[in-house]
Amino acid sequence: MDNEWSMDFAFPLLSLLRTNGSIEAAKEKARKICEDNDMLDMCLRGCQYSLEQKILRLGLEPWNQLCRRFDVLIGEFQCWRSNIDTLTLGCYLESHNLRQSMETLTHNHSVLVVDAICRDMNTLSSCSIEEYTKFCGHVTRMLLVRLFQSSRKSIIGMLKVKWPVLPDECSQLVQFYEEEEQLALSHAPSTSSLTYLYFNIVLFYLAILHFSYQ
Repeated sequence: MDNEWSMDFAFPLLSLLRTNGSIEAAKEKARKICEDNDMLDMCLRGCQYSLEQKILRLGLEPWNQLCRRFDVLIGEFQCWRSNIDTLTLGCYLESHNLRQSMETLTHNHSVLVVDAICRDMNTLSSCSIEEYTKFCGHVTRMLLVRLFQSSRKSIIGMLKVKWPVLPDECSQLVQFYEEEEQLALSHAPSTSSLTYLYFNIVLFYLAILHFSYQ
């Protein structure tokens, strides 16, 4: 059970591929998720501004960008499905550590916990990019680079709701991303600019909302 939870937490699309009967079924499910998220985003845009609205829209932004490049995403489904067991376990410890840090944030809003979240997030991103590249190549590599860049931006935006000044671990430039951006410009087609929120964001934004009113 813990393995399944951590798989969802690290990269929910793997769960989508595992639980649907075929690649085509997974594609249709992903398409439906995009449609539903678009409807939710439109609804939120029509609401009066609030912290809740801001945090929810930050959580949706990686999905919105992902869905704009849907065809490139689903083109990687076959490789992910073929290697799903290996990919699920590849960064299990890193995923588990990030999950634990975020759970700690729900009852301890020390800046040290925030620092741990940013550190664990960077560690998980590096591990995942290397593991997926090993089995599925350059397009997947660049997809994950953009994924973690976008997710990091959304998470930092949420953290700043409560902590306007973040620890250095959260605000420092990540050289790994910059290097990959150069690879993307020189080797990858522009349509590979994809993002995906790489964990279950609900736990995180509920924690931020809770601490915003303390």
